[in-house]
Amino acid sequence: MRLQIVNDLHLDRPGSGGAPPLAKGVRMLLVAGDTCEGLVNAVRRFRPPEARLLVISRDGAYETA
Repeated sequence: MRLQIVNDLHLDRPGSGGAPPLAKGVRMLLVAGDTCEGLVNAVRRFRPPEARLLVISRDGAYETA
């Protein structure tokens, strides 16, 4: 199984560059840490149609969910 891991993306900050594209053949995407969007928005944004999604968020993400 191919796994892609991204962490601490801070998507709401200038210069973040956004989320990286899903690599070819990835079967699971792990999003860890702080996305700065809240947990619900992170799941909506990162849910890849061709792979499973696992989100491990920091405690602050629950405050904006």
